[in-house]
Formats: sequence, structure tokens, C-alpha cells
Amino acid sequence: MGALALAAACAQPKPAGPPAPLNFSISDSAGKTVRLADYKGHPLIVNFWATYCVPCKAEMPDLIALSQQYRSKKLLVLGISAGDTAEEIRAFQRESPLTFPDNYPLLVGFGHDDLLEAFGADIGVPVSWLVRADGTVADKAEGPQTKEWFDTRLKAMF
Repeated sequence: MGALALAAACAQPKPAGPPAPLNFSISDSAGKTVRLADYKGHPLIVNFWATYCVPCKAEMPDLIALSQQYRSKKLLVLGISAGDTAEEIRAFQRESPLTFPDNYPLLVGFGHDDLLEAFGADIGVPVSWLVRADGTVADKAEGPQTKEWFDTRLKAMF
């Protein structure tokens, strides 16, 4: 195999995973409608959580740090609450010492059983999906993950 052919083979992108189920509209904590499909074009961490979930809240500082670390790569972290109303999310934001940047919106998944089922977040949280900018699934996990787990997979997506 020639050097050019070898270089071309090494430069091939990783095969795309299945399309992420982004065909849902939900609202943010202020009540504004958000279409998940509108985030296509950005790499995403879609993280399902709840205000009463201690492991979910423990992941948040790392997710905030990653949202800042990869801001230049246009990473968005979508924090979709599986068990809270918009008012409960707003109360959580007021009471939390965490500051959520604009590329980490907190969204309302509560009452959207079809969305929760499609992402496998209908039984328990946290559940995280990593979605490439083209809308394909790069990875997913049930249960809390470390910053290193997310970081390794994000680097592979870029």
C-alpha cells in the first residue's frame, strides 16, 4: 500500500452510528418551545437528569466544565429533566450554587413519555447520549459517568 493510500485510509472518519431521536419538541425552563432537531449541526451531550437524583447533580459540574472546554467546538449540553416541571427546574437553578452557561440549557422532559422512552430515560436517570454534529449517535450510557469518560468520547467525536 502506497503512502498516499495509507494516509487516505487513516483519514477516514469513524462510521456513523444510528440517527439520534431528535424529532421532539419540548420546552426550556422559561417555557420557550425547543426543537431538538434544531441542535443538529452541533455536537451534543444529551443528559437526562432530575432534581431529586443525587448522581445526576454530581455529574453537573463536570458537564459544565466540558461545555466550557469544548465551547470552541460548538458543543452543547442539553440537560433534559425527566422528572421535573419548568417551575421545579427554575427553583433548582435559583437554589443551586452552579451557574449553567448558555450552551447548557436545562429543558423539560417531564410529561414527554415518548421522548424519555426513545432515549431510554423512562426507567431511571442519569442517561447520557453523545451525538455527533451530523445527528448520529456516537455513544450512550446509563448511570453516572466521570468527566474522563465524557472527555475521551468527545475527543473521538471531533
